[in-house]
Amino acid sequence: IERSASLRVDGRAPEREDLLAFRDALQALPHLSEIVVPFANLLLRERIDFSIEAHIDRTTIPIGPPGDT
Repeated sequence: IERSASLRVDGRAPEREDLLAFRDALQALPHLSEIVVPFANLLLRERIDFSIEAHIDRTTIPIGPPGDT
């Protein structure tokens, strides 16, 4: 998680369906938006090394020490 309220997740999915399920789970979280999975990752069928980027709504999850906005 970056101070700019962006999130990057790198990982490996066994199959495309697993990657899509993970993306859908992230999209269901109310404090994340603008979830992006590179199209090249979605074209692969299995053993997918992926990167997902998202924006964090800082009003629901403060980042940093208390009082630091």
